[in-house]
This record gives sequence, C-alpha cells and structure tokens, in this order.
Amino acid sequence: MSPCLHTAIIDLSGPDTVSYQYMCREADVAPPLATFQKTFRRERLMDCAAALMRSLQHIRAPAIVEAEMQQWGGRLYDELIPQELSDALRRDTGASNLIMYLDPACSWIPWELLWDGEEFLCRRFRLGRLLLKSGQELRAATERLRGERSGRGALIVFGDIAGLDARDEKTVVENNLNAVYGRSNVWFYPARGAADILDELKKDYQVCHFVGHGEFRVECPAQSGWRFADGSVLTCRDIEAVSSRAAFPFLIFANSCYSACPTIADAHAYVTTLYRAFLRKGVPHYIGTIVPIPDAPAKDFAHSFYGLLVQGLSVGEALGETRRAFAERTRVAIWGSYVHYGDPTLRLLGPSENHAAFRDTQSAGYAGSLRNNISFSILGKTGSDEIRRMLEQYKMAVAKNTGDGEAHYAIALCYLQLGLHELAIKNFKRALELMPDDADAYYYYGLSLLRGRRPKLLSLTEVKRIEEYLETALQLNNRPAKYYYLAAILKYDYYLSNGLLCHPSPDELLYLAEGKEYDAWEVERLLQTVRVRDPDLLSTIRKHEAVKL
Repeated sequence: MSPCLHTAIIDLSGPDTVSYQYMCREADVAPPLATFQKTFRRERLMDCAAALMRSLQHIRAPAIVEAEMQQWGGRLYDELIPQELSDALRRDTGASNLIMYLDPACSWIPWELLWDGEEFLCRRFRLGRLLLKSGQELRAATERLRGERSGRGALIVFGDIAGLDARDEKTVVENNLNAVYGRSNVWFYPARGAADILDELKKDYQVCHFVGHGEFRVECPAQSGWRFADGSVLTCRDIEAVSSRAAFPFLIFANSCYSACPTIADAHAYVTTLYRAFLRKGVPHYIGTIVPIPDAPAKDFAHSFYGLLVQGLSVGEALGETRRAFAERTRVAIWGSYVHYGDPTLRLLGPSENHAAFRDTQSAGYAGSLRNNISFSILGKTGSDEIRRMLEQYKMAVAKNTGDGEAHYAIALCYLQLGLHELAIKNFKRALELMPDDADAYYYYGLSLLRGRRPKLLSLTEVKRIEEYLETALQLNNRPAKYYYLAAILKYDYYLSNGLLCHPSPDELLYLAEGKEYDAWEVERLLQTVRVRDPDLLSTIRKHEAVKL
C-alpha cells in the first residue's frame, strides 16, 4: 500500500482553543476537509513542553529518557489532539507523510514529540512543518521550487566553532555530498564574519550545511542568527534586508548550538525565526535543532541523513528513518531535537539522478567507489523494484568489464538484500577474487553464508567457515564495530546456545568493539538479517552501541 499524505491546518481560534482542518489523501483520492476543535490549558501546555525540553537534554540510559518523553508527550497529546483526529492518525500504520500548517502562534509547541500511546508523531510519520504564510513568502518559496537551478552543488559553512569538533562532521557530510555533486562541486567556507557568508549564500547552492554556534535574543528575535568567528552574527534582519535578485540554498541544515534559550517557546522561536527569514528569500527547506546537542551524535545524525538523501529518498524519508535509527542508540534523545520546516515529500534527487551523478564523477576522474552509492543499509530502505533496476545497471558494468570487482560487490549486496543467498555468495566470491584486500567483502560473504538462518541451527563446519572470513576482515581492517558484533552473535547464539565453550566470549568481543567505527544503519541491518530472537542479546548490542555514540 502506498503511503498516505496527511495534512492538518492548525491555528488558535481562541486563547484556549486549537482548531484543525484535516485531510488524508490516498493516491489521487482527496476527501473533504474534516474540522475539529479542542480546548486546552495553556499553563499545562507550557509545563509539559518545558519538561519535554529537559528530557531531550538529559544524558541517561535511552529507556529512561524514552519513558520520560512518553509521559510528557502523552500529556501534550491528550491536551491538544481531539479524539476524532487521534483515531484518524492512529489508523495509519505505514510510513506516511504528515504536513502541519501551523499558525505561528502555536509553532512553539513540540508537535513532533506528541506521544499517541504507541509512538511519537515524528516517528510514526515523516513530519514536516509549514507556517501559515503571507502571499509574498509563499510566492518566494514557490518560485525557488519551480526555478531553474544553476547546477551548483553544496556549501559547507563553519561559523563560530569554538568548543566544537567540527572537522569530523565536515568530513562525513562532505563525503556524502561528493558522491552526488562531485568533489569540484562541494564547497567549504570557513567564514570569518557574517558579511562574508551572506554573499556566499546568495550563489544558488542546492544544499547548505552549517556547523557552529547560534545566538537567540529574546528581547529582539530579529537579531537572532548564526554566530561567526569574529563575533558577528548573521541575523534574520540581515537576511531579510537582501533586496537584490539572489538564489539562496534550496535546503539548509543548521547543526547549530545556540546560546541559552530559557523556555521551549524561545527554543522553537530561534528555529522558526531563522526559517521564516530564509523562507522570505525563497528557501523552501530548513532543518534546525531546538536544544544544544553533543558533537558526536550530531555528526552521526547528519551522516545518516545525507547518506539517505543522496540515495534518492525524500527529505521526510531521510529525516524520519534517521530519527528511527537513532531512537534507541544515544544517551541523549537526538532524534527529537530536530525540526524540519518544509514539504517532507520533496526529493532533491531521484534514484536515476544519483546513478547518473556517480557515472559523471567517475568519467571526470573522481576516485570514488560504488559503495559511495550503494550500501547494505541503504538497500534496506529501497524497494525491490528499484533494487532490480540497480542490479541491471551493475550487470551491464560487469558485461563491459568482467574484472570489475566493485560491480560484482554491488550485485552481491543487492542479492543479499533480496534474500537470494546463493547468488550473493557467488558474486561475493568473485568480488574477493578481484579485490582480495577488501575487508567489507569478507564480512558480507560471511553474512551471506548464514543463508538467512539463525546461527544456532548451523553446523560447526559452517560456523568455522564464517569465522574464518570474519577473522580475515578484522586482519585487514579492525575498525568497523559491525565485524565484532557479528562475531559476538555467532559465539552467543551458536556456541553458548548449544552448550559449547568458546573463546573469545561474546562479552569480550563486545568489549573489543568499544570505540570502533560504526554506522548505525549498518548495525541495524545486521540485526535484521541475522535471525537472532533473543531480546537480551539484541538489547545488549543496542545499548553497547548507544554508549559509544
């Protein structure tokens, strides 16, 4: 069943009344708007929202933070959502889109974090906000969406990065964007001051990623903005003052820590005010944070988001799937810290554009590899029809060059995702013949040899063979945590479950994985692929991963 598009126009029709106009569109069927109202207690809303903000910033075990947020998010939901609207939203169990058109007077409410008794809204839906805009703002954003693009790729901007580990974030974002736009079409700008960056923002980039501190001024929100190394601030007033014809970025992702906001209303006002300033200049998408977030998880969150975006997922899909992936993996609830203003259904790239971009970078001498464009984690979120189209492309590459190890590797990954284990094994074997020093190929070959079975059900000979390939992968590259996780699963679910001794033990392997490199999506794909149903083992791996984040 194809995802639905839910839309809700939300405004305050009185000091204690919220009104909704709601519609759920399925395919081309658009039923009439349904209208609902509910009275609320503003003081209670403020108290619950403030408690949610505190929970977002707690550094505790994920389960404790999640329970706190469910409590306060549930109270907000009960206070704001009418029963009829609740019933309509909860009937949708798929990953559908939800667009909230918000009266600016209620944009401070953390709608993303409302808990319906089963899930948070931003994890049930691919949720995007849009403000009920004036005609001028709407025209500017519409013209930007429809206008011809210059072809400029991405801009990475450093503001005031004092106390931040910005270089690592720059590296992971740059690597993802290079795979689409090419190295020559991704710019890095370590701006000294606000005037410098304003000129650069007007040059029609597709994407702008900002890293640095922000500044929010309660007494004058128009003076809020991004702070730079010389102490100057690119304010909302500066942005709105631009009267020359300029093309601001299509998507702005601001991974910024702002100066202290005393209330959640002020925290949302910081993001909303900046979004509205950029919106007036035609920027249709703005992603920002409502609470300060630690460097490491912020970097990993951005890495996951861009990794999905450049594969052709919509902005809402990329952000929504990243939220879900990080929901149980960090000691801070980073998944709830981001707000997206824009249409969640929009795609910067279609799958075909992504493959074309890759071919262009290859012909231009870009020293990338197929795994910049295909990975097991991404395939897990790709439809089978699209995977089969990708397979045909890689088969054509093999037909032109039978010695193309990268193409055999990509084909094998596609077959592994489709559950065609014998074909995956055949192609991984050929890839290893052509690329005998590729650690990931040994890892995935071992994963394929499970053939979709639970490790406990394998023979000792099969387990030993998989362990040999894992050992080779670790000898070639001992940094990826997923290698240790698979080895620990084998020890636990085959050796210990069958009453056998083993060395090293699963706990020793998990200890060795501490501090190693990992991709949250890759680990999740591993846990979904290996048929382990022991909740304690799964919980241990996920908690272990959370500590590292």
